[in-house]
Amino acid sequence: MARASVICCRTGQVIIDDCVVPQEPVLDYLTRFSGIEPGDLDRNLTKKHLVTSRTAYLKIRLLVDRGCVFVGHGLEKDFRIVNVHVPPHQIVDTLHIFKTPNARLISLRFLSNFLRGHDMQKDTHDSIEDARASWMCYRIGVSLMAKGEFDRTLTKIYDFGRRTDWKLGLAKVS
Repeated sequence: MARASVICCRTGQVIIDDCVVPQEPVLDYLTRFSGIEPGDLDRNLTKKHLVTSRTAYLKIRLLVDRGCVFVGHGLEKDFRIVNVHVPPHQIVDTLHIFKTPNARLISLRFLSNFLRGHDMQKDTHDSIEDARASWMCYRIGVSLMAKGEFDRTLTKIYDFGRRTDWKLGLAKVS
């Protein structure tokens, strides 16, 4: 884990945004995918808030123990990496909400592009942007369910994805 980010869904404010000090030397930051740049994890160079992996774990564990519900995209993998067990009733995962049985999983970027008309993270990854996009996609999903339009919209997402080979392009969303 290189960064832990949590927003409050009531206010949209960031409540955790910590970079985690690596226990071993980093050979490749994979910045485009991680959002972490050389220097971000160096106590002498960074402007980011650095914590140990134990501190990051304890902050997340506190939220779990207090009964917080986590909304995100692909949370199972995230919690496995951090080695935190979160009861299923405390997880709302848009990766599984916006999924058709026996069909591919939809990336958050593609889902956000389709539902929100917002192409996110063109250049580099940002975990705060992920948190906000997941929350907004969840809210849109709830609204679609209330209107009885969720299944039709999900079919449209998959149809659009197949037509575009799951490539992004705001002008193509219909």
